[in-house]
Amino acid sequence: EVVGLRVEDIVLDAEAPYISLHRNSMRRLKTKSSKRLIPLVGTALEWATQGLGEGSGFIFDKYVNEEQAVIKNDTASATANKRLKAWITVDGKMPTCHSFRHTMATRLRDAQCPKDIREELGGWAKSISDGYGSPTDLRIKQQYLEASI
Repeated sequence: EVVGLRVEDIVLDAEAPYISLHRNSMRRLKTKSSKRLIPLVGTALEWATQGLGEGSGFIFDKYVNEEQAVIKNDTASATANKRLKAWITVDGKMPTCHSFRHTMATRLRDAQCPKDIREELGGWAKSISDGYGSPTDLRIKQQYLEASI
């Protein structure tokens, strides 16, 4: 999902800065639950506030070929996994990009984040909903994410 992220999908001037994951001309979403707002915290927020490139308008433009209407998800994943292998190997095993989704869910659970919010942040369910996308909803999610790191 993140490989097709555009500069305009990152909202920094909100009370709780966030990423807006949604379908765009280059990125499809797996399910309706994949469309969501994710507060930026920790290193992700630091990275986003350091300035985003102009270029093509895509954050990871190296992995986007607009002429062929292709996002190189496999290449991006392989590159990230190669970097992870160089940095983190525990007992001969290395995490993958995908394992971070599960780590996030575990950390949120350990921070006593309710299951419905964990599932919504991970894109597995969209059940909270009356307040979806509201400033209050984003602040609540932000607090749980901060508690998880």
